[in-house]
Amino acid sequence: MAVGFATAHDLFDPSIIPCTITLYGWIDKGIVRTMNMDLLEKLSHKPKDSSYRSQTNKRILGQSIEQRPAEIDDRQTFGHW
Repeated sequence: MAVGFATAHDLFDPSIIPCTITLYGWIDKGIVRTMNMDLLEKLSHKPKDSSYRSQTNKRILGQSIEQRPAEIDDRQTFGHW
């Protein structure tokens, strides 16, 4: 947000303004005098859960077509073709 504001209002030369991620990294490392407590938006966002959970298939599938009876493959009954 601060980078967008600075760019929109021509506060700095565009070649000097870092990207938002770099700016937040500088704040975390203490390079910039601003603290995380001064940032309204950064503190309001919850970090994403870094652990990946594998999802199981939620649909209960029936029998596979590979497991059907052999007489169905003959297609002798009306409607089975």
